[in-house]
Amino acid sequence: TVSHRKKKQKKKPKKKRQAKSAPKVYPVKKGDTLWHIAGRFYGNSLQWRKIWNANKKAMIKRSKRNIRQPGHWIFPGQKLKIPQ
Repeated sequence: TVSHRKKKQKKKPKKKRQAKSAPKVYPVKKGDTLWHIAGRFYGNSLQWRKIWNANKKAMIKRSKRNIRQPGHWIFPGQKLKIPQ
């Protein structure tokens, strides 16, 4: 007798939902401001608060002056997360 084997059907992998991609990391350069960085990444400088909110803790830790003047104190070499 010949045994009949069921052909194994190749299952298509399920598409995973696209998770939010990790934010980009931008190294601050001399002369940069959050205003200019937002303009570069979002095409709208008014979106600088997105960058501020994503980096608030680190920026305040780096310079307490950011408590009174949010986002005014960024430094060359500092790495900022740029959320989508």
